[in-house]
Amino acid sequence: MFHYISKIILAVSLTALLGACDSDAPQEKKTPASVEKSVKIDSVKKEKKTVKIINDPDLTIKLNFNEQDGKTLFWIDSIPLGSTYKQVKFKIPTLPKPNKVDGIAVSNILLDQEKVLMQLQFAKDTLQSINYVIQIRDSKQADYYFKGVRNFYSKKMGAFEKEKVEEESRFSPSYYFDYNGTQLTVSNNINEGNVSWIFEKP
Repeated sequence: MFHYISKIILAVSLTALLGACDSDAPQEKKTPASVEKSVKIDSVKKEKKTVKIINDPDLTIKLNFNEQDGKTLFWIDSIPLGSTYKQVKFKIPTLPKPNKVDGIAVSNILLDQEKVLMQLQFAKDTLQSINYVIQIRDSKQADYYFKGVRNFYSKKMGAFEKEKVEEESRFSPSYYFDYNGTQLTVSNNINEGNVSWIFEKP
């Protein structure tokens, strides 16, 4: 009987000892589910708002811009952003002084026999942007002109990107060009009934 009880006590002691050893062993650290989720979210890159155009049947659209029109459309080459008002005035003698409120000097020009508003914005006597605006109320004509302007610039500037059509941009689709450190944005402002394109710093 004594030997039997001794065996039981010994077995219980060994079990307790083994349990203590297991509790002292280093435990594997588990990452909380919330932390894992935040890491995954942070690692996802933000999606670009533009997409590259590869094939577009409307690339064949061509407007009847003559040689003088071409020079007017590329004023950015002879009066780059950063030019002073005096330098711009030398190139465009008819340009009035900038408005004191918004710094915009407005000039009415003709492109393909169509009246176009050219707006040059200055800040501290430095040219900030060149914006062209033409009023076209008919949506089909506006779309045609919009793509014609895009195609004209694409011949010299090459590849361009198109803004993804989302709720906030579906009434003002745009194309983007990078040109000698300047960004050109061509837009069809459907609600305003005009097509515009602007050279400005990206």
